[in-house]
Amino acid sequence: MFRKIMCVTTFSDAGYKEYGKKMIETFNQYWHPSIPLMVFCDSEIMRPSERIQTFSLSNYPKIQAFTDRHKNNPAAHGKEPNHFWQEKEKLGGYSFRFDAVRFHYSAMVPYYAACHLLKTHNEGTLIFLDGDVLTKARVSCEWVNKITSKRKHITYLGRTGGKSSETGFVGYKLPESMKFLETYHDAYDNDSIFQMGETANAYVFDRVMLLRTSKSKRNNLTPDNKKSHIWNVSPLVEKMDHLKGQVNKAAGKPIIR
Repeated sequence: MFRKIMCVTTFSDAGYKEYGKKMIETFNQYWHPSIPLMVFCDSEIMRPSERIQTFSLSNYPKIQAFTDRHKNNPAAHGKEPNHFWQEKEKLGGYSFRFDAVRFHYSAMVPYYAACHLLKTHNEGTLIFLDGDVLTKARVSCEWVNKITSKRKHITYLGRTGGKSSETGFVGYKLPESMKFLETYHDAYDNDSIFQMGETANAYVFDRVMLLRTSKSKRNNLTPDNKKSHIWNVSPLVEKMDHLKGQVNKAAGKPIIR
């Protein structure tokens, strides 16, 4: 018997218009009908079916509090150089690796989605999908269970060579991963991310995983891979594309490196 599978994503109003609407449409077209998608967003959106569930970000004050707390903090927007910045980032005046305000949603939302799942089910699998992930082939419950592995707690796309994981797709087994999700959420809620080497969610994800998830419970779908965009060498590529960069989002095309 399968655990309950639920997916979650989040994006702004602008993100919905740019890529989120297409993300929802392709999810609804290809994912098994028993799998709902929780969408955490700013405003009400068009829902192609009842299984697309919307949650207003305004109902989660800790998420908004982080944005409000750092709205005038250039360091939290990746606009204040520090000794970790690369030369190209200094020349461009921006580092996404330190844009905590942009990426904190992806770290905090999964915790609330997990709480929602566990209100009605004793256990389950939560899949976090970036708002710019487009599905292109049928996704069955069997495939999700196979890819997430019943013996592992967290499924992700890891990188080697000191590069942060790809967090556009993360699978969490529940309730086993709740302590991880709580710590991931709280790192932004209590501002402890500013004591880390970087503040974007991918780096924080890796730090929390070292703290909260034993190596034997991690399911790395891309071990020993140093590529920047590792999605296309992962098992996910047969089912989904991850749009990277503004040009690719606008064109609806995945980036291949």
